[in-house]
Amino acid sequence: MELVKKGLILALSSFLFMNLAFGDEIDDQIKKLEKEKARLNENNPENQSVNNNKVKVKTKKPESKNGFFLGVEGDLGGSDMTVLGKAQLIRSDKATPEYDHATLYQKSTTFDAGLVGGYQHYFGESQRHGIKVSAHIYSGFGNSWVVNKNKSAFNTLSYVPIKAGLDIKYLWDFLQKGKHTLGLNVGFGYQFNAYVDGKDVWKSYPGEKTTLESEPDKHNNIYENEFYPVIGLHYYYGHHQFELMYRFGGIWDHSGREHEQSTDSGTANEGLATSFTYKETLDADLIIHTASYLSFNYTYRF
Repeated sequence: MELVKKGLILALSSFLFMNLAFGDEIDDQIKKLEKEKARLNENNPENQSVNNNKVKVKTKKPESKNGFFLGVEGDLGGSDMTVLGKAQLIRSDKATPEYDHATLYQKSTTFDAGLVGGYQHYFGESQRHGIKVSAHIYSGFGNSWVVNKNKSAFNTLSYVPIKAGLDIKYLWDFLQKGKHTLGLNVGFGYQFNAYVDGKDVWKSYPGEKTTLESEPDKHNNIYENEFYPVIGLHYYYGHHQFELMYRFGGIWDHSGREHEQSTDSGTANEGLATSFTYKETLDADLIIHTASYLSFNYTYRF
């Protein structure tokens, strides 16, 4: 019985050993076949092309967003007018002159539009951070203010604006997917504003009549320099670029404080018997202040 057990154990051990040896031999054969297959694939031109294409897909760089751009830009904002007036009246029937002071402050909503162009450059292979330099020039309407009025008429002062400026902005594209890019831009800018063709005119209210209506009175040009910070968002679709910004006007500006003087003289009557000669001198300072405004532009990158 003991011999039978030993024989069974020996037979089982031999069987396991043979299977292990056979398994090792099969593994060796499989490894040899895999190596041979890999060698054949490497030598096959068609497979090399496929492998190269796979490598190219993995290492493909983002499309460059560098280049010059040109487009249109519009601004929706405000403009503030301050009139500082001082009047002196000299009458022949009085020993001392009469003085009067007045300050008028008016706001208006403006819209300007024109051309914008410049150059942008992104850094590194990721094309996520860059610098954008742009220049703009435009004109618009809305720069008019009611500076005087009575029961039957009102007096409107107006100018035609010509604006030119330069912006420098840092770009951060936080979302890039295919041809779509969304990013943040922040920076600062300078703008020179010329307000030309100044005039004021009296107009009657509907259904009213006044003797004040006449040819418009002309005013000198007013010039303004302003520096402002700017923040906004930009969106690209391929070479088409859209930008929405907010410019903080009035952070630092130097307005052209235009001084004007006018005189009027003649003879006037008070009552039936009293008459006197007079001379009236009016000094006025006109100050325009640009308020903050919202800007939108579309450009095409070349």
